Amino acid sequence: MSKFGLGFWLPLALLYYLFKFPNLYINGIIIIFCNVIFLLFYVSAKNKTWWDVLCNTHKSYVYKKNLFVFPAFLFSIVLLFFILQIYNNVGNRGVDKILGFKFPFKRIEYPDNRKVQSYYKFLKEKGQNPKDYLLNLFDTYDIVVLCENLHPEDTQWDFIYDVVSDKRFYEKAGNIFTEYGCVRDHAKVDTFMQTNFNSEIELQKATATLMNYHSGNFYYFMKKLYKLNSSLPDSLKIKEHFTDVLGWKYLYFAYNDSINFDYGNPYDVKRDSLMAQVVIDWYNKERKKCLVVTNFRHAFIVKNKELYGNYSDNEAQYIYNSHPTQTVNIMLYGSAYNIMMFKPVSDGIWNTALQKTDYKPVGFSFENSPFGQDFFDKFPYFFKSYPYTYSNIFTGFVFYKPEEQFRYSKQPFKKYAAQKEYKFAVQNNLIDTIKGKQLLNNYKDEFKPLENISFFSLYLSFYHYADILIWFIWGVIVAVILILFNTVGCLNKKQ
Repeated sequence: MSKFGLGFWLPLALLYYLFKFPNLYINGIIIIFCNVIFLLFYVSAKNKTWWDVLCNTHKSYVYKKNLFVFPAFLFSIVLLFFILQIYNNVGNRGVDKILGFKFPFKRIEYPDNRKVQSYYKFLKEKGQNPKDYLLNLFDTYDIVVLCENLHPEDTQWDFIYDVVSDKRFYEKAGNIFTEYGCVRDHAKVDTFMQTNFNSEIELQKATATLMNYHSGNFYYFMKKLYKLNSSLPDSLKIKEHFTDVLGWKYLYFAYNDSINFDYGNPYDVKRDSLMAQVVIDWYNKERKKCLVVTNFRHAFIVKNKELYGNYSDNEAQYIYNSHPTQTVNIMLYGSAYNIMMFKPVSDGIWNTALQKTDYKPVGFSFENSPFGQDFFDKFPYFFKSYPYTYSNIFTGFVFYKPEEQFRYSKQPFKKYAAQKEYKFAVQNNLIDTIKGKQLLNNYKDEFKPLENISFFSLYLSFYHYADILIWFIWGVIVAVILILFNTVGCLNKKQ
């Protein structure tokens, strides 16, 4: 009880509930490592283990304990090897082998079996064109919330532009709210959209000054949106709305007031409710249709209040609570989020079913689908039973590109935009000039067209080998613990 209750389960609970560390592998490694270090120091000082002192237990160690540790270590290594062999070969269709292990090591796709068949059959029979599916939602709902996958990824914004540039969107809705961009800078967007630029370079520079972008995806979306609006009559121009309370500044840490910070912003604790209020206030006044694009948990909606749990404080949830019959949320395809790594949703079953369709873009409602009945694993939920399925959180699903084809691009004119921001901030006494200059030097003065970064291909390569790394770490920990027990026995014998 002392060892496993106080030494393991209690710190495990503290890491999860108090410090919000949800990953089982990482938590276990942290706890065992800390236990080993503490035990070494404690035994060195007291010549006893802490649990023996706590329980007032007196032990007589004998040297024969040495005879146990090496067979136990050997047994652990052999057992680990067999476990890895069995795990690696179940459902792994790889043909390359190293030391008897198939590679890629990680089963990134679920076996092509009868379970996958029901998903594939649903896609073939019930799947729709993803753009048509999303646009048709505006026939029933006024507020459509679209959940991004990873912020910096490009292809999702190709899809979003494809949607908003469709005549059906700007005739039915014509308004888009984005997590990107600070609501206090909304006037900059209106000015940008109404300005006539003399050249492509001027347009690109002006786009860069709107905000500090994560990457090139939203930057290029805004540039394309400007060109689209330039071709539309005033009555059909698309309205872009910033919603975030964070500063999205190039020189964020140099400002004299924390309101312009990305992190440490005083409004950050109420960020979701404030972002939602921007949409709610606008809708209450205008009573028009709109698309809301936001990331990850901000887009979650739990319709059953008894299942709220940790998901009640989300932007989409606030919007839904205010206008439940007019709000719907859609999930864009992407990995499950996990502190240690990103994982294919539903153990890769979805990806395999989509692959069987030759990755044909598709959209559908989760209700009455095998996809919607799967446990909601896009957010890590260790040590609790899953109270949610995908249909409990999202109304529908859109697949546009497989993750292997995801793109990550750079934004041009960062140095130019940062210099413009610095000049304005100095003129209005908003910034610490020393810190501002230091941050300014971090930006490169470069102009490059759309440049793809093969981040995801590197990530997938890492993911294939992640499990063998984890098992190796556990093997080392087992060895350290066994050797440590042997050391404790020797120390007590000498004492």
